[in-house]
Amino acid sequence: MTLRLSSTSTSSTSASSSTGNPTVDRLLQDTTLSIQQKTDCLKTLNVILKNLMDPQKSLDEKYRTLKLDNAKLQEKIFRVTHAMELLEQTCGFSSGSSSTTTTNENNNNVLLLASPPSDFTRQSILAPVQQAIAAGLAQLLNGSTTTTTTTTITATNKKPRMEVMGEEKLSEKQKARRLLEEKEALEKIKAKEERQRNLRLLKEDKLTRETDPNWKPGLSAACAKSGSSISTFRDKYG
Repeated sequence: MTLRLSSTSTSSTSASSSTGNPTVDRLLQDTTLSIQQKTDCLKTLNVILKNLMDPQKSLDEKYRTLKLDNAKLQEKIFRVTHAMELLEQTCGFSSGSSSTTTTNENNNNVLLLASPPSDFTRQSILAPVQQAIAAGLAQLLNGSTTTTTTTTITATNKKPRMEVMGEEKLSEKQKARRLLEEKEALEKIKAKEERQRNLRLLKEDKLTRETDPNWKPGLSAACAKSGSSISTFRDKYG
């Protein structure tokens, strides 16, 4: 059987779109993770970094302690190799005992930053990591991270063409389903942000109406065109 092999390597994440942190870049380029998984992971890491960057919160050990048996943390960061690498090798977390655990808890079942980070650590290590995470989230929202390495295998016996994406072998149908899932996840994220933006605008408008004594309702486009207001039931009958 004759096979014709053609190998291509495509990547939309160029040096210009790098986050500045190699570990975050590898997380974004991991084809085994969906866009939603990457987004959840980076958002959780951002919350952890935000607490460490706060001089007051970082003094409290509970903000420097991550319980390994926490279901949400397991799903969002502990199962992601690059996230654990970022926490342990870059931020300084390690397995250990916490003074906040009770006698019924396993003291070694936590990931702990032993002492509050110094100002130097915050500025030279944690701040750049936080910036890289923010850049990664921005790339995911803009849909600019689709790094894949594909190898096309075409056989003369008309068998379905397979593509190797990272360590996965996907057929055209599986690839299309994966892309559709990622597109739907991205659309949900954008729709959620749009709803939040609209709610924020409504709240601001409500606050303006309640607090600004000079506020007056504006004319609608129909009123402005006709020169008269639109009569309502209350206008007619009181």
